[in-house]
Amino acid sequence: MGRLKAVFFAVSFFMAITVTAFLPQKAHAALACTGPGIHLTLPAGTVIFTGAASAPLGAVLYTGNFQGAAQVTCVNAAGNNAVVRLRVTGGNGGLASGYSDVYYANPIAGSPGHAFGVRILYNGTSITDGSLVYTPSSTGTLTIPGTFSVQIIKLSNPLESIGVLMPQFLLVIEGVTSSIDNVSAYLSLDSTSFVVPKPTCSVLTPNVTIPLGSISALSLPSIGSVAGSGTQNISLSCSESPAVAMSLSGTAVSGYPNVLALTAGPGTAQGVGAQLLYNNTPLTMDASVFLGTAGSTLTVPIAARYYRTGNLTAGTANATGRLNFTYQ
Repeated sequence: MGRLKAVFFAVSFFMAITVTAFLPQKAHAALACTGPGIHLTLPAGTVIFTGAASAPLGAVLYTGNFQGAAQVTCVNAAGNNAVVRLRVTGGNGGLASGYSDVYYANPIAGSPGHAFGVRILYNGTSITDGSLVYTPSSTGTLTIPGTFSVQIIKLSNPLESIGVLMPQFLLVIEGVTSSIDNVSAYLSLDSTSFVVPKPTCSVLTPNVTIPLGSISALSLPSIGSVAGSGTQNISLSCSESPAVAMSLSGTAVSGYPNVLALTAGPGTAQGVGAQLLYNNTPLTMDASVFLGTAGSTLTVPIAARYYRTGNLTAGTANATGRLNFTYQ
């Protein structure tokens, strides 16, 4: 696991809603829908997906309401039992795995996969392919009441995509026949940019000393016995709630991967090493330990003790190790 590299990216989305009217035949008066194109948009600006890096899969990263009125002029809508349904057509990756109402947003060239999904809502309720949206009750100007909104869903981890292409959603006015009169409407997110900020962590206590004092050889009667005790807290400052892991690096005593060798020098003790512990468990060299999801700060308590590894010789007993923190 390495530090998550920069995942700043601006994403421009576009999806079109095409409203098409079906013309009845035979005994029914014609259902005809006409009108200028309708352009529904999200508010312009930049949306930051705060906490996106550590959010669980399936998390809603963004919800936005479209602005504008969905209006067309229809004749004989009520008389033809017209209904408005959502249809999902080309230019999309289909339903996201494990979902009935989330559609893949296709990655553009160079992106590593489906990082995001799209959910369309009408009056706060998700709508799927073929869902009934509205039943007209009159003729004349047909205004589909209520609010259309979109949710952007996290589908992969880590987030590395640089952009996506949105699925195409259509609102279709269906009469009692399948004849078509083209009336188009557009639902777009192209004026809104989406940014996934890079998580960061910094160590506030870069140098820590844990004193163990003087230890009698009698307190280490046999190989594998431990003595001495000390604890210090290591503090980290983080942003974007990253997942943090820790590992220990240093020189281990031969045959003891979780015991730091003493710093060599004149008068150094023999037959003993030092252990660093997290949650009462000795840290093994180069083994990653998951610490959890960090808030704005993360406090990591580290304990130390002596560990006998062989025949004892009195002397100084100092050891140095390096704690490495990774986050994503």
